[in-house]
Amino acid sequence: KSPNKWLNDTCIQFQMTRLQQIMQQQQKHAKNNAKNIHMKFLDPAVVSFLMHYCHDDSELIDFCKDVLLSLYCAGNEEYQHYHIFVPINDSYSYQSDSIQSNMGSHWSLLYLYVIINNKDEEEDSIPEPEVRVLHLDSSSERNLQVAIEVSQKLKKSILLTATSNEKASEKKKRKNNDDNYSITEKAGIPQQSNGYDCGVYVLAFVQAISSYFHHKGETLTTLNSWRRQSIEAIRNITDKEIQQLRKKIANDIRELCRDPAYSKIL
Repeated sequence: KSPNKWLNDTCIQFQMTRLQQIMQQQQKHAKNNAKNIHMKFLDPAVVSFLMHYCHDDSELIDFCKDVLLSLYCAGNEEYQHYHIFVPINDSYSYQSDSIQSNMGSHWSLLYLYVIINNKDEEEDSIPEPEVRVLHLDSSSERNLQVAIEVSQKLKKSILLTATSNEKASEKKKRKNNDDNYSITEKAGIPQQSNGYDCGVYVLAFVQAISSYFHHKGETLTTLNSWRRQSIEAIRNITDKEIQQLRKKIANDIRELCRDPAYSKIL
């Protein structure tokens, strides 16, 4: 209701769910060259669970299969491309005493681009994924440490799942385990002008990037083109658009509350 309040995890989850539903509907009518592009919008509570309760390899594999299972079930195209949007806040850090996602003080977006090559795989193996990560923060690099921690765990979850059924995984050289890979991009990322719009910026980033790649309908196989176009999609987001999005989310929630079918859930 207030125009200057910090969005909690419930508001973030509400909009992420709405975007997932919209993309699923649009995917049904997508052009052929866009059918192997898939979007995944994670719930903040799920990300918090990953960080605070999934520790050993078996738990990380279970997480990937339960939450990111569609990465390995989406189709028979030679290449599958996945855009995974992960809202994070500073309570997810190993250095944080809190295990509740609504107890942090700043939201930012972790954005994963995963390419799975279905070509020339052995019969009993899961296709080899290539995982790239970009951290988009509307307040400089305030969430950089937690972004590194979450990205490492997500990448490990995906890569462990890919190798868990391989008969000879030691034969493959994993290119994705480069911990020195830079996940931060500063140039061109819109910056908030106050201390409470970080969550709205995260949702604006998600909405702009997902819409950009869906309507563009092209697959990207190079890191440079993916990073460049991701930044291009959000570069011109303004404070005015942020305030409009904040109002739209509030109106959408109010409309659902008036619907008897949703009022009990909300």
